[in-house]
Amino acid sequence: MHRFLPPIFGVYQNNLNQISMHTDRIKVILADANQLIRVGTRSLLADTADIEIIGETDHVGGVVRLAEDYQPDILIAGLNMPPFTDHSIVKAAKEACRPMELIILTNKTDSRLVRQLLRSGIRGFLLKTAGTRELNDAIRDVAAGGFYIHQQIKDIFMERLIAPRPEPLCEQASISRREKEILGLIVKEFVNNEIAEELHISIHTVETHRKKLLQKTGSRNTAGLVRYAVENGIC
Repeated sequence: MHRFLPPIFGVYQNNLNQISMHTDRIKVILADANQLIRVGTRSLLADTADIEIIGETDHVGGVVRLAEDYQPDILIAGLNMPPFTDHSIVKAAKEACRPMELIILTNKTDSRLVRQLLRSGIRGFLLKTAGTRELNDAIRDVAAGGFYIHQQIKDIFMERLIAPRPEPLCEQASISRREKEILGLIVKEFVNNEIAEELHISIHTVETHRKKLLQKTGSRNTAGLVRYAVENGIC
């Protein structure tokens, strides 16, 4: 059983002597805002001989600190830590410790998000429903220089790959430049007031453009707009 020092600003560290005794192990740090997730992940790895958790944290700053101090092999991170942006975790991890590889642990199955994170440099993508075997396999594969994608995520990609591509719902030229700008911000999860502020227009104007986008694309809601933008290469 791993021994952890008391928390210091949300950062937990293994006993330093214990770390030095197991230099042949794959060194892992955990990062997630939810303590139960960290505890559960740690317990799944407790009896794994070749993997050692050397620390954990609940915020991006803690990732940087642990990475700089201990040069881990793997970071297993959630997407729910301050400052609450998916890519900030990837960026902070890369800047803190370049040899360290990153495995994302999340409940999100959006294929667009998975593609974005893979392009950002992560090597593994696990759902929080993963069991001991999947977790161990992911850590070992990524530590060996490979990739590991949870089977459910692979299935989603395969379904999209083999599904008939729908005909474009409207001609590209029929969507104005402003509508494309708004659609791009919708894809980034901006709400109406944020779009208005970003583009320096009124909320009423944003709402009008959004209604026109729904009509032109044949979408019923925001999810439909996002899907249309991705499938038609607009954003």
